This record gives sequence, C-alpha cells and structure tokens, in this order.
Amino acid sequence: MALSQQGAYAVICARIASLLHISLGSARQWLDQQATRQGVRGVAQRLEFAQAQLATLQERYGGHGERPPMARLLDETVANPSPLSEEE
Repeated sequence: MALSQQGAYAVICARIASLLHISLGSARQWLDQQATRQGVRGVAQRLEFAQAQLATLQERYGGHGERPPMARLLDETVANPSPLSEEE
C-alpha cells in the first residue's frame, strides 16, 4: 500500500521531529518555512524538498554526528538543574 503524497510528507515531518527532538507541529512549520524561503511550490516539489531536507539532517545528526540544538538544550538542562530549593 503506497502512502499519499500528504501522508509521505507527514512521515518525513515526523522523522525530522524525532531527529531534532521537537514537536511534529514545529517540524512541519520549520519545513514549510524552509520550502517557502526556497520558493518551492506544489505538493510534488514540496515532497522532494522535504526528502532532501531529511537526508541532510540525517547526515548531520544521525548516527554519531552532532547533537541537534534542542537535544543540546535538554542535555544542558539535565546537567545543570534549576537552583530552586527543595521546598518550593
């Protein structure tokens, strides 16, 4: 069973969200903004653009590569918890 182009786009957005440690909505918004900046129009072109973006992000953050910005922020938060007292 083949996915529709919209379904495939949603899957790519989900993979980007997972890779960057952001919400699905944020990933879709980021991808849509990138496509608009590049002048990408049409469903088929957006799908191709999304696939290219995913490949680039996988290369950069997949495997043993660099940590995504949000993951680094989470690492920093865990390493340096809030200095609030236990009573608050």
